Amino acid sequence: LHVVGPRYAAVRLARATLNIHEDARADQVGAEAVDALRDRFHPLRGGDDGKGWPFGRDVYLSEIYELLDSIPGVDYVEGVELDAEEGRLQGSGIRVAAHELVALTIDSSKLTILSERGD
Repeated sequence: LHVVGPRYAAVRLARATLNIHEDARADQVGAEAVDALRDRFHPLRGGDDGKGWPFGRDVYLSEIYELLDSIPGVDYVEGVELDAEEGRLQGSGIRVAAHELVALTIDSSKLTILSERGD
């Protein structure tokens, strides 16, 4: 018997723009966006059911848009881009092998937050 830890597919949020409602606070929305992304792709508490991001489950841009758009204060989301090692990028997202989990890197400076107030 040979047991090893999982292999991780490195995925990076390259950029995203969140357009927020006038009464929303940019710093709060940004923090909630980062937390929501980390939680969604977490190997133990992420995924659709909160039981962990499944092995081999690809990452789709549409999921990122939907997740970010669901954050309170967000009006709409645009310009989401993901980055990964060569060979993983596909038209609508990132390919993950059957034996891999996702390791999402989020740099909050890649989140642009715009509001009608000019924040």
